[in-house]
Amino acid sequence: MRNGQTVETWNEDGGTSTEQSYKNIPFYLTNRGYGVLVNHPQRVSFEVGSEKVSKVQFSVEGEYLEYFVIDGPTPKAVLNRYTQFTGRPALPPAWSFGLWLTTSFTTKL
Repeated sequence: MRNGQTVETWNEDGGTSTEQSYKNIPFYLTNRGYGVLVNHPQRVSFEVGSEKVSKVQFSVEGEYLEYFVIDGPTPKAVLNRYTQFTGRPALPPAWSFGLWLTTSFTTKL
């Protein structure tokens, strides 16, 4: 994210014609030694240094908001603590890093 940008995250099948991701994680990492995880199952909006917001603002629909501030002191330390908190995935088997095909796109030969 850059200054003046608003990013909305939510999980939705956007297909192949949009930039929408399948699994959004409402987490942002700063260069100031902390990250913020917004624990909300619906749309989360982040706004960074715009005309309306001088720093960072996040908002959700509804009346309930839960978020976690994860301190560093470095981005690597923040990510380590974030994955310690949320869980770390198992390493996929070696064969899964081989050739990968998809049916979402067609190729003309």
